[in-house]
Order: sequence, then structure tokens, then C-alpha cells
Amino acid sequence: MPRCFAVLLAVALATPWLTAADTKLTAEQTKFFENKIRPVLVKQCESCHTASTPKGPKGGLTLDTRDGLLKGGDTGPAVVPNNVKKSLIIKAMKGEGDMAQMPPKEKLSADVIADFEKWIAMGAPDPRDGKAPLQAKREINIEEGRQFWAFQPPQAAKPPVAAHPSAVLFKNVRVFDGRAENVTANTSVLVVGDKIEKIGGEIKLPEGTLVIDGGGRVLMPGLIDNHVHLAMSSLPVATLMTTDTGYFHLIA
Repeated sequence: MPRCFAVLLAVALATPWLTAADTKLTAEQTKFFENKIRPVLVKQCESCHTASTPKGPKGGLTLDTRDGLLKGGDTGPAVVPNNVKKSLIIKAMKGEGDMAQMPPKEKLSADVIADFEKWIAMGAPDPRDGKAPLQAKREINIEEGRQFWAFQPPQAAKPPVAAHPSAVLFKNVRVFDGRAENVTANTSVLVVGDKIEKIGGEIKLPEGTLVIDGGGRVLMPGLIDNHVHLAMSSLPVATLMTTDTGYFHLIA
């Protein structure tokens, strides 16, 4: 191997690859990023992947800085300049392999994904110069976890008391008492607690009484609605379960 070629090869191997992030961007590169890439990052990604996200960036990934894109998150670099296949952001946009589709609610259009592939292929030119913030390592606090409600022993609790009025007056109602053939003329019924205190006449209302105007409707104190369907009640259960449906129609 010629000496000069060996020296050049050694220099090439020792020199890190330069990306668009390390060089001055052209006007065309900046325009492409501002028109095609930044709007998508801001609208679709930054609500979950910025340092200012309330619970921290999901997956440790920040996309609001160039450094954050290149550094990536828990699964690796989001963008590898000049290498579309190794850029995890493309896999996430397409939902390929074991990558969950991002954004999760609605898949990006093929045109948007193509723009990102073109951008990465041209070296991922990014005019943003902010640095990705250092992410504090999350530690598991055993003692704090033991205070979670699911790990607490059951405690006896008193059921809440319903806020019912102590007394209710039904006015302008006709009463059926279950004995007379006809209902009464319009009258009033006072119920205190769970008992009928007084029907008709002059009624002194306790403090806090709830007044309900019956509008001349019929009130049936103490009457509980109870009914039963008697059709086919004489047939044994086995017959009901095994007989032909035509027989049902005949005896119904």
C-alpha cells in the first residue's frame, strides 16, 4: 500500500464524520427545515418531547433542540444524519418493527414522512443551536411507593349521610288511601322522616321542609307497585326450556 494512501486512510478513520449540524447551512437547507420539518415537530411532537413537559419528556427524548434529536432518548438516537434506516424517528412515524407509531392518535401522511426522509438524507440540517438538557436519572423510592393507596390496610369508614330534607310536604294532591272507592279532593300530605305525619287540614311546616306541588295528581301513600306476569306460569321449567316454540304460541 502506498505510504501517502495509508496516511490519508488513517486521517479519515480518525476524523469524525461532519454533519449538517457541524457546518454552516445553506439558505435552501434552512428553508426546507423551517417549512417542512419544524412545523411538524412543533405541532405533533413537542407536547410530549420537550424538557418543559410536566412529567418530563416521554422516553427521555427531547425534540425541541438539534442536540436532543441527535442524542435521542431511551432507545437511541432519533436522527442519524445521512442514514434514514438507522433514524428511529422514521421507524416511529411508520410504526415499524417494535416501535410504537408516533404520533399515536393519527399517523402522519406519506408526504410528511417523505419530507423527513429527504431531510435526514441531506444530513438533517437543523439551524437550532440549543442544547438538550441533562435528564436526571429516575430512582425508585421504595418507602414512597409503600404509601400508595393500594398498599394501605383497609380502614373502617362510615358511609356518607345522604342530604335528604327532614320533612316533605306534598301539596295540591288527591289521595288514595286504599280503602275508599274514590280519591280525596285536593289536599296536602306532610311526611316527616319516613312517616306520614298529617293529611289535610292546617299543617304547620317544620323548618327546612321541602314542598312539592303535585299539580292535582294522585298520591298513594304506602302503596308499593308490585306485579307479576302470569303467562305460562303453570308450565314446568323443563317444559319451558325444551318444548317447541310453536307450543308457546299455542298456550300463550
